[in-house]
Amino acid sequence: LANRHDLACVNLRCSLIEDSGVALLVEALAYNPYMTLLDLTANRLGEGGMRCISTLLLRNTELSTLVLEGNALDAAAIKPLAEALTGGTKLVSLNLRANVIGDDGAALLGNGLLKNTFLTQLDLTGNDITAQ
Repeated sequence: LANRHDLACVNLRCSLIEDSGVALLVEALAYNPYMTLLDLTANRLGEGGMRCISTLLLRNTELSTLVLEGNALDAAAIKPLAEALTGGTKLVSLNLRANVIGDDGAALLGNGLLKNTFLTQLDLTGNDITAQ
């Protein structure tokens, strides 16, 4: 992947990728000027992996769609992503469906989005978020 700078869509759904694998993936994809979609649905991401993905968002300014559905992400794992959303990311669509973000994670995301002018689609379906 490191030598393929022309990939627009990277789909690694259900690939059993853990945090260490995400670190390698981010290293390979960080400066791909054409990648617009990264789908990591149903892997095994945690806080460390999310820190790596947050780094990717800040390095790769063309990434517009990120799918992290079904990774059992909790508030601690969401924190680095929420922080990255305040930075220079141009992410337009973020799918966090079917995780365990909860109210605390939703609050972190909300704070991260206060300064974000790019994100127009956010899916938080099935995340144990109450109406608070």
